[in-house]
Amino acid sequence: MKKIIWGITVLLIMIISIGKFYEEDDVFLNYFLHEFDTTINITSNEHANKNSIIKLEGVAQNNNISFIKSERKPMNGTRERQTLKLYIYLNDANWFQDSYWNSKINKKENKLNKFSSGEIKSLLTRKKVQLKSFEKMNEVNFSGDYHVRGTEKEINEFVKEINRSKEMTAVIDKSYVVTSGITWKQVVLYMILVGCIISIFVVSCILFNNLISKELAVEGLLGYNNFGLSIRKTIDILLLPSCVGVVGSIAFILLFINAYMNFECVFLMKDIYVAIIKIIAVLFFAEWILLYRKIKSINLITWLKGYRKYSIRNSKLTKIVVTAITIYFATLSVMSYKEYTSLRGCLGNWKDSKHYANIACTWSWAYVEDDDKYNNVVAPKLNKLWNQLDNA
Repeated sequence: MKKIIWGITVLLIMIISIGKFYEEDDVFLNYFLHEFDTTINITSNEHANKNSIIKLEGVAQNNNISFIKSERKPMNGTRERQTLKLYIYLNDANWFQDSYWNSKINKKENKLNKFSSGEIKSLLTRKKVQLKSFEKMNEVNFSGDYHVRGTEKEINEFVKEINRSKEMTAVIDKSYVVTSGITWKQVVLYMILVGCIISIFVVSCILFNNLISKELAVEGLLGYNNFGLSIRKTIDILLLPSCVGVVGSIAFILLFINAYMNFECVFLMKDIYVAIIKIIAVLFFAEWILLYRKIKSINLITWLKGYRKYSIRNSKLTKIVVTAITIYFATLSVMSYKEYTSLRGCLGNWKDSKHYANIACTWSWAYVEDDDKYNNVVAPKLNKLWNQLDNA
């Protein structure tokens, strides 16, 4: 039974840490947004070109602004690593190198954009992250969300100067968040899995504590107080598997991101370490409470004589709980398999979808604010485009 508790502890720590890694990886752009913490939506009023890019850099330099624009490359399959391109403009490159210590950049001191090229030496992500100079961005992608660094006054002046021009329109987006690709259904299934494993852990601890009741009674006769004995036993049971779970989690994540020889990534796992510490604290607290209650309920004389007053009742309760969990897992597995088989037939169609393209349209913010302008100018063009695509 002790080995079962060890296995469950290791499994739970690894599931929690890997789940946290997936969560952080899905919104990896947040890693850069702690410096570029203001989002501005910039649209081109005309067809954007290289001059638009140079002009935006000039406006940024006038107002002491640095910014990045992200571009995600669609994946051709579930196993392909997603490419995240970051187009960067820096009015000063020194602070960037200091803030992102794991990056290496090449500077252009005498140019409008002080950022030339760069790479990140260690990243806690599965994505392929590319750092590129803003001038290398395709003008087709000019319109969109820009993540900006500067004081509130500098950012406001930056937006005003853009809006004074006839080529671009800028609006500060205070509601911007990095969206996650993880669905609510996936979150629910993950929480159910974690909850079931914790339930099994609790039941296993109850059974194990019953098995060592006589040992606890003997140690009670030797003079150990209830609190100290429960703490010591809890540490004896959970310390080793907790250490194994932590090491196993770190090793698995490093292997997963192909960084098993890059130990700098170990220092980037702060949020994962916090999640691991929390789950270990929950496991230790749960076992300590169960063990402490068990020790307090032991009648030393009764146990030494071999009588177990509550053994039958506890045994029946345990069987009921274990049976309920087993039935639940079986039902969940059958439902998941049924859903998998129903979706498997669609894989062929989904594979063909890689030959399709997403078409995005944009227009000036003035048309968004004025319904008449939108209906008279934008809507007819969208309808015409739709008809052309439909007849193609």
